[in-house]
Amino acid sequence: MIRQESGEHGMDENNTTLLLKYKSPFDFLQILSFMRLRSMAGIEIVTDNSYSRTFRMENANGFFYGQRLPRTIRAGIKNIL
Repeated sequence: MIRQESGEHGMDENNTTLLLKYKSPFDFLQILSFMRLRSMAGIEIVTDNSYSRTFRMENANGFFYGQRLPRTIRAGIKNIL
C-alpha cells in the first residue's frame, strides 16, 4: 500500500509512506541489531523498532525510515526542502 502523508495543509508531496507486509522467517529486529552495530553517528538512527538515515542528492535532502509494526514495516521517505 502506498500513501501520501497528510501535512497541516492537506497533502504533502514531499512525503511518501509504504506499508510492507511480511511473513516469517523475516526478522526485522535482527536486521536492526545488525544495523545498530554499524550505524554512523549523525547519519543513521537505530531504535528498538526503527531505522532511519539521512540522504542528500542533487537538489534534495531528507531521510528515509523503516518502522516495525505487527507483521508490517512502515517505510517512508521524507524530503526536506
